[in-house]
Amino acid sequence: SGIRTLKRDERTGPIIGMRCIDPSDDILLITRNSIVLRTRLEQIRETGRSAIGVRVMDLAEGDEIVGIAIMNEPDATAVNANGHLDDDVAVGE
Repeated sequence: SGIRTLKRDERTGPIIGMRCIDPSDDILLITRNSIVLRTRLEQIRETGRSAIGVRVMDLAEGDEIVGIAIMNEPDATAVNANGHLDDDVAVGE
């Protein structure tokens, strides 16, 4: 026995991970084709346990999500085109 957490089928694909989150956190999705998406979790619609889920990212044919991370720091340090640290860049604002 147990509790069903998600309804899964061929459209949704496998579950690759689960995390405990705070709605103010960001989620970082990484694909096999090196596409990265960062978005605020509070912008993603909540569903019930019996729902199939919510599409967060459109994937190209043959691409798949290979990693997820929860980011709770709104600012990040970026590297500029010359490979030097750029403290003036803020992510998620």
